[in-house]
Amino acid sequence: MEHSDVAVNDSLHLLREAASLCYQSSESGDIKQTETTAKEFLNVLADVAKSVENSQGNEQISETACRVLQEARALVTSSDPQGQVLLDVLTLDLPSVIVKFVEISENCRGICESIITHMCEYCSHREMMFALSEALSSSCSNETLSSCLPLLHGFTIVILRIQRRPVENINALLPIILRAGKVAVSEAADEDNKDVVARIFEKLIAISTSMREVCNKQVVDEKKDQLRSILGLYTLELLALVSKDGSIAASLNASKAPSLVLQLSELLPYCGLSYVGLITGRDVEVNHFWNDDGETVESKSLVYKGAILAVLWGYACKEVAAVACENIDTLLKGLQSCKSERIRALSNMKHVPSLDYPLQIRNTCIEFLSAVLAADSASSKDDNEKIDWSFITPSLFALFQSMQSIVIHMPDPEQREKAFSVLKKTLSELPPQQRFDMLKGLIINSNHPSVASLLISVVKDEIDRTFNDVSKAEGQDSNNRDLHLQTPFITGDVLELVELILKPPKGGPPDLPGQSDAVIVALNLYRFLLMKEKIEKTNYTGVLSNSCLRKVQSEWLLPLRVLVSGILAQNVNDDSEFGSLTVSLLMPVMAVLTHCLELVEEGLRHSI
Repeated sequence: MEHSDVAVNDSLHLLREAASLCYQSSESGDIKQTETTAKEFLNVLADVAKSVENSQGNEQISETACRVLQEARALVTSSDPQGQVLLDVLTLDLPSVIVKFVEISENCRGICESIITHMCEYCSHREMMFALSEALSSSCSNETLSSCLPLLHGFTIVILRIQRRPVENINALLPIILRAGKVAVSEAADEDNKDVVARIFEKLIAISTSMREVCNKQVVDEKKDQLRSILGLYTLELLALVSKDGSIAASLNASKAPSLVLQLSELLPYCGLSYVGLITGRDVEVNHFWNDDGETVESKSLVYKGAILAVLWGYACKEVAAVACENIDTLLKGLQSCKSERIRALSNMKHVPSLDYPLQIRNTCIEFLSAVLAADSASSKDDNEKIDWSFITPSLFALFQSMQSIVIHMPDPEQREKAFSVLKKTLSELPPQQRFDMLKGLIINSNHPSVASLLISVVKDEIDRTFNDVSKAEGQDSNNRDLHLQTPFITGDVLELVELILKPPKGGPPDLPGQSDAVIVALNLYRFLLMKEKIEKTNYTGVLSNSCLRKVQSEWLLPLRVLVSGILAQNVNDDSEFGSLTVSLLMPVMAVLTHCLELVEEGLRHSI
């Protein structure tokens, strides 16, 4: 007899002996001995699984494990009294042990799933909920992802058996169940795990089907509504997780709807979720079934992202909108025609999927925002008085920060230009004071000089447009002489934006050559203000006043010239790549700086 056969026979003998002794102890009423022999049964299985782990792929040992697991199935699923006793005694602990066999082979996974199926059908559903939860918590990791499959399958069965307190029980299970989805997403990029990840999501959606069946069985409308609310949250979280899978998001390139997205979208109307309620956040805000635990914050974030993604999928794929019983054109027209509703949607999009989602999702987000902002100002209902800007502005600031990240990480220049164009269009939705404050906040908090320079260029465009509007209005009506005071873009406030770059609030000079782009744009903005006020024969910003010119000269420009001259002197004869790059970046700065100093000196000779 070969060594492997001996090992199999020994393990089988120990397993059968432990099962027999467990039954005998139970029959004699010896509870302590029953627990001891049950542990021996579990230890045999655990030792076999461990031996496979240590064997580094030895086929004979793997085959031995499979035969031992088959014997365990025969013992615990037997219809004789011994089988029933084993089920009763092992309910809480057996799932955690047998899932260790899942990684061994596909055959072992099937056997494990059949054992768990039997247990979910015949054991106490309360004990099985606990057992599956414990097993999933300990098995849900990147290394043992496939171990989650039979456990998730078990949840699809045991949820259907819940009769008492279904709302409380299901609500408590979902955070544990969704951990499998979160781990699956982290492994989605690994080609070796593609199949397992797909099956994980299929099981998670199968659980939603079970939840829907439980909901349909309820005779009390209140409980039915509560279960629908919980199912709605679960659906949105799943949408947020599924959309992180690059292979699923790739379907957006062909406007093709993945099966998983279709199945989830079909649940939205059942749960009372509409596209307008999701994009504005209303349908999420009224849901009170947040679990009060450590995962609440992450869960809420996923739900809000899922709400936006549900609409994005419907916008990109007509088939998705159809199964959700929605019409995207109607949604867009509603947002385009009512500014307060549009602003509410934009503020809710602070949860917009950003860098943690595939490029296809980010592109679709920009496309959708562009469509929402395609409002005709003549037909759009301007109801600024209904908008509480003090309440909404922080959410809009978060949206703009997310949009900045999208702009920065767009791989294609054309896509970056389009994304920034949408950002500017979104800014234009704000009244002048809020728009100015938003630009100032974004410039202060920007960690990317290139973005700061783009934002300053937006300020320049705003100043130019405002000058033209004010000049035209004041020329038409002498009563409009103080019109310039109604906008911050042609007041002294605008000089603060220049100072943020040339004299950073954190102290010290600007970081050169790293911030050379932002410094050039800030200098050009200052030069533009000087020339514009001089040409228009105005001094709205105070830029032509003697005190302002002297401050700019002594505190901004001269210290900056000393800094730039010093860096250039250190690198002008440096033939290294860094030295050459530094000189090429700072020469344009010096050119604009010199011109600004000349204009200031001229201004001082004719200052107000």
